[in-house]
Amino acid sequence: MSHIHFGAGRLGLGLVAPVFRGGDSELYLLNRAVSGVKATGDTAVSSARRNALEVEFSRHVDTEKQIKSWLLNGTHWLIALNAFQESRGGRDMKLNEFLIADPRQLAFARTAMEEMKEGVAILLRGDDRFRGFVADTDVEAYLNGAASAILARFCATEDPITRILARFRAPTPGSMDTVASFSERFADRAREPMRAYEAARGVRPPAATRGVRSLDRLVASRTFITAAAA
Repeated sequence: MSHIHFGAGRLGLGLVAPVFRGGDSELYLLNRAVSGVKATGDTAVSSARRNALEVEFSRHVDTEKQIKSWLLNGTHWLIALNAFQESRGGRDMKLNEFLIADPRQLAFARTAMEEMKEGVAILLRGDDRFRGFVADTDVEAYLNGAASAILARFCATEDPITRILARFRAPTPGSMDTVASFSERFADRAREPMRAYEAARGVRPPAATRGVRSLDRLVASRTFITAAAA
């Protein structure tokens, strides 16, 4: 495919809105079955630009949404949790400013992205669910381009930590449901690439594991995006 693209929400016609924005354009992934739109060919079958909007068709929408969940959302939370813990629960922080202000934090973010990218590549090549995508795509080039674009976005976009970790809410008296829900969602986004990396290398991914441990430390210290109940 000729573009790096990820789906993130829903268009009015029932498809996916962009996560990646490049320059003044936005890229949307569309399923081939969109009502009123006729697609021909097999993979990236059509592209149209209108008002700086680019639309590309793909028959691998489900796979690309899964990649987005792992590579963008999973890595984002790993980096954000580490930043939130390193800042001692600084709720006024913007992640991009935190990363670019400290070379060590930026190096951590890059390493976490590389580890997740490696895990995602292993999953794509080893799971029959993704056979069609792998056959149609240069996986290495795709993931390299995606990882670079995503990390650049993390560093350039003013993104409050309270938005990124909005689900990381303090538990209510007598219930840990909010923490359990966040932890489960976090695991869904990060666990498989981390396990794939560990299985291939025989060691846990150091940076990604640090992000997970940040979650454990934040919960242990009762440091949440919302104030913990007394």
